[in-house]
Amino acid sequence: MNYFLMIILGVLGAESRFAIELTIDNSAYPYGTLIINMIGCFLLGFMYYFFVEAKKTINQLVAVVSTGFVGSFTTFSTFELEIFKMFQLDQYLKAISYFFVTMLSGLLFVFLGYCLSKLIIIKRKENK
Repeated sequence: MNYFLMIILGVLGAESRFAIELTIDNSAYPYGTLIINMIGCFLLGFMYYFFVEAKKTINQLVAVVSTGFVGSFTTFSTFELEIFKMFQLDQYLKAISYFFVTMLSGLLFVFLGYCLSKLIIIKRKENK
């Protein structure tokens, strides 16, 4: 069952990524990849607290969702290729800024996802 779910989530992640890439203009800056990776960071941060920290157990659902949906949705290799192309075009400042914006905002979005998940768990406990 978990493998089937992981395949379905993988297809959904790839489809979601493709849809976002089609709707965002990447000609001036690779915004599509940046947005996709930030959403993925947020989801992983959210799931980490929600399923792992809050329950103090590693849940198979986290592995299935992070490998299936988030794994096929996020784009580390595309991120690296885009930086490489910028260096080839002598766009050094753009490449370096893209690298740091992605790395720092990735950490921020993991943190935001984690905090939102923690807030939801706390509110649920208060309402019981």
